[in-house]
Amino acid sequence: MAAGEKIGCFGLTEPNHGSNPAGMETKAIWDENSKVYKLSGTKTWISNSPVADIAIVWARSNRHNNDIKV
Repeated sequence: MAAGEKIGCFGLTEPNHGSNPAGMETKAIWDENSKVYKLSGTKTWISNSPVADIAIVWARSNRHNNDIKV
């Protein structure tokens, strides 16, 4: 990204809570079979999201006591 070869985006804002992570509803659910997190929730106002190569998404993780992970 620093070289300008990749485009990134950042997903924090949610429709019901704005940019307040304390009210975050988006969940990252670990799938043991495929060994990946599956995201469930809604984010808004993510600049570059249609063209981004890399996305940083804030979510609550079921593997980490429902704590927020990025």
